[in-house]
Amino acid sequence: MTTGWRIAVGQVGAIKLGSPLPADLLDDDLATHYVARYIADGQPVDAFSYDKPALLIILASGPFGTRVEAAHERIPPRSDVSRAEAAELAHEVPVKTIMVRGSGPATDSGAGVGSTLVDLQRGYGDLKLSPLPETLGGDTCRAHSKSLPGIQFMFSTCSRAKAGAPVIRIDVMPPGE
Repeated sequence: MTTGWRIAVGQVGAIKLGSPLPADLLDDDLATHYVARYIADGQPVDAFSYDKPALLIILASGPFGTRVEAAHERIPPRSDVSRAEAAELAHEVPVKTIMVRGSGPATDSGAGVGSTLVDLQRGYGDLKLSPLPETLGGDTCRAHSKSLPGIQFMFSTCSRAKAGAPVIRIDVMPPGE
């Protein structure tokens, strides 16, 4: 897997929003990383999940999302049904969102999963904390900075963030979303 896990606006390492997966992720076992699921308020996503580092890479479109749209209703997210097709599409479909779910990747100031609100405030003086609806479960608060547009540091709750709980995930998405 790609190296140099820096979180920056629009990218994590060599994985860039708006571009297909980088070549070193398009290997023979790509299909084994495919995940079809619902997030947030029931939005279907086609994604690739990795453990080292822990990333969920959501594509702009894919076979599961297409099937849900065609069915006009919620259908079971069966990854096994769409694995091969999703792996093929990953060569051309752009990345929409990157979710950092574990340690390793960090911003230039060292902020990553496990950082506290105090850590983030040291690196980003204009940091704002705000509640939001759950995305993946257990994530109802985000911190964001104008200096890192499109990057959200996710906490379980805002009260826990203020009490010193760590960042549980970092979402990298297009600025303005």
